[in-house]
Amino acid sequence: MWIAYDPRERRQRNLVDCGIDNALAPSVTTITLQLRSVLAVNLNAKTEYACLAMLELAQHFDGGEPVQVRCIAERHGIKSPFLVQILQDLKRSGLVSSTRGAAGGYRLTSSPQKITLAQVLEVVEGSTEPTTCASSASPLAPVLLKVCNELSAIRRERLEAISLADLVERACESTGPMWFI
Repeated sequence: MWIAYDPRERRQRNLVDCGIDNALAPSVTTITLQLRSVLAVNLNAKTEYACLAMLELAQHFDGGEPVQVRCIAERHGIKSPFLVQILQDLKRSGLVSSTRGAAGGYRLTSSPQKITLAQVLEVVEGSTEPTTCASSASPLAPVLLKVCNELSAIRRERLEAISLADLVERACESTGPMWFI
C-alpha cells in the first residue's frame, strides 16, 4: 500500500483509493514549494489550491480518466466544498471539463503543455493590472502606477512561459523516493 506523509497535517494518507502511485507522484510540499519559487510571492489559499488541482489533473492527463474531487482534496489537504467552487470556476473558463457519475470527476481540456500558469491565475485572481492610484492627486502617482504596470507585465510574461507540464516536471525532478519504516 502506497502512503504519503503530509507534513502540514502530520499524518499519513492512504492514496491507493484514489489510484495514486506515491512512488511516481511528487509530494504536496514539493509542488507547493515549486509554485512559490516560480511565482516568487506568497499565494493566497484559493490561488494555491487552484494551481495544485490543475497540477494534479496534469499528472493524470495521459490516463484520460477524470480525477475525483475527493482524491484531489485528500491528497492536497483541501476542503472539498472549496475545491469544488474552484474547479467550477476553472470549468467555466474552459480549462477543465467535468464528468458526472460515480466514475466522474475533472480533467484538463488541453494538454498540460498548452496550459500556462498565467491562464490559471487569470481565472482565479482576475486581472492584476493596477489601473488607478490611491493618491491620484499626487503628481508622483502616475510614475508609481507606470512602474507597477511594468512589474505586472513582467510577471505575466514569466507566468505565460511556464506550463503545467513544466511544473510537474520540476516537481518530479526534485523528489526522490520516500521510505517509511
